[in-house]
Amino acid sequence: MSALIELIKKYSTILDGKSAWVSLDFKDKAGVKHTKYYLKCDTGSDKSKFVEHNKSEIVRNGVTYILEVNLAGSTYKNSDGIQTPRKSDQIELKPDLRQVSDLSDGWS
Repeated sequence: MSALIELIKKYSTILDGKSAWVSLDFKDKAGVKHTKYYLKCDTGSDKSKFVEHNKSEIVRNGVTYILEVNLAGSTYKNSDGIQTPRKSDQIELKPDLRQVSDLSDGWS
């Protein structure tokens, strides 16, 4: 089993036997429901292990997820469109919604 899967599993029972992962359901532009997961605890010394796997793909129950690690101090665009520094680390598993395109035809 991959190191990333082991790391994810470790945080599935870390808070008094309960998962440290929180799920959030959302709909994409086409109205299709998806679920993403956030880690809701401090990862301490494991933070570097998550960073090492940043942008890695992993499959769970037939759905491909991408691990995304955003560290405290990195910036994001808030709801007003202003670049804002993060106050804490953010680790999440997002469903891979990228579209695969066939570019073998149509070239001139």
